[in-house]
Amino acid sequence: MSSPGGPARRLAGLTAALQEHRGRLAERHPKPAEIIRFALAPDTIDRCFAVAAQIFITAIPMAIAVSAFLPSALRDRVRRSVSDQLGIEGAASQAVSAFFDGEDSLRDAIGVIGLLVALISATSLTRRLQRIYEHQWRLPPGRMASSAGRWALWIVVWVAVLAAQGPVRSGRGALLVVGWAASATMSVLLWWWTPHLLLLRRVGWRALAPTALLTGLGQAAVGLGSRAVMPTVTGRSVSEYGPFGLVLSLMTWLLVVAGVIVIGAGAGRILRPAAAG
Repeated sequence: MSSPGGPARRLAGLTAALQEHRGRLAERHPKPAEIIRFALAPDTIDRCFAVAAQIFITAIPMAIAVSAFLPSALRDRVRRSVSDQLGIEGAASQAVSAFFDGEDSLRDAIGVIGLLVALISATSLTRRLQRIYEHQWRLPPGRMASSAGRWALWIVVWVAVLAAQGPVRSGRGALLVVGWAASATMSVLLWWWTPHLLLLRRVGWRALAPTALLTGLGQAAVGLGSRAVMPTVTGRSVSEYGPFGLVLSLMTWLLVVAGVIVIGAGAGRILRPAAAG
């Protein structure tokens, strides 16, 4: 018969072994160990959920509102880009198209004032991104007068990149590979420029290169993974729960996207070149 303290001793031994292994990992590979600690920290997870919710509440309604005032060709590009990133097709794709169809009725319902409200609300996402980058780089908050215009500028550029990525990813064969490579390049450039803009140029381009690569390539990987996984997941959710199923799938996808942004910001700072400070 085992002693009453046997399981407790084994658990204590396992805990000690894990701590020792973690200590060796930190000694041999300090930067990967620091990235793992950062990614698993409760504050990091909280920020991922906050960014995902912010995108869902403000950025997506803003994209729909802006698309109502775009020419039909550009509106179709935005719809196609969203569908590609989500990797959705069939009934789920029809549900997404429903948000972007009905140009005249949607435009009348929103109105110019509604569009302005949506744009102003969407800047809350850029403000959150700015706070994330400032926190990672240990910088004080930027001045409101210097930041306000940058928040709106980022929204405009983000929508433009979203509209541009849809067509380049619509080829076949070699063109499809080239298109996704071009889309990944756009993402890297966007997420290289984003922290430089929101940090008010207080951090140099070289120091931000790891953040750009991790975030941009991570977003491209999410898009490719979505094409493989999300059609089944989203299609099943929509068939079982209707439009609410699309919302559930969208929130799951947004959480992954937010994780790439938040972890890319922290890991990029950890991996910055030593000479970049």
